[in-house]
Amino acid sequence: MQRVAAGNGNLMVAGCKLQVGLLCETMGFDTPILPVPLLKGALARHLAFGRSLDALREMGVRVLFDPAAPSHARMPSWEQVMRELRSAAGRQNSQG
Repeated sequence: MQRVAAGNGNLMVAGCKLQVGLLCETMGFDTPILPVPLLKGALARHLAFGRSLDALREMGVRVLFDPAAPSHARMPSWEQVMRELRSAAGRQNSQG
């Protein structure tokens, strides 16, 4: 993380590729996934970010992110995150 803060773009790209790879592989195992992105407004407004969220949702991934919320209020409560995780796990258990 220190290298990212120092401006090492290669590390940041590698980290993003790793995260995307893990997400794609996990989806292949039918494992419940609950992304909860927390990012600055400038990145949240980027077209690529919105398209990525749309793509995840089209694949059936529940994403906890409200683009209309002010940046200081975008992180849902841990209670909401846990409720969503339990719900996703329950749906997965009932299907298989």
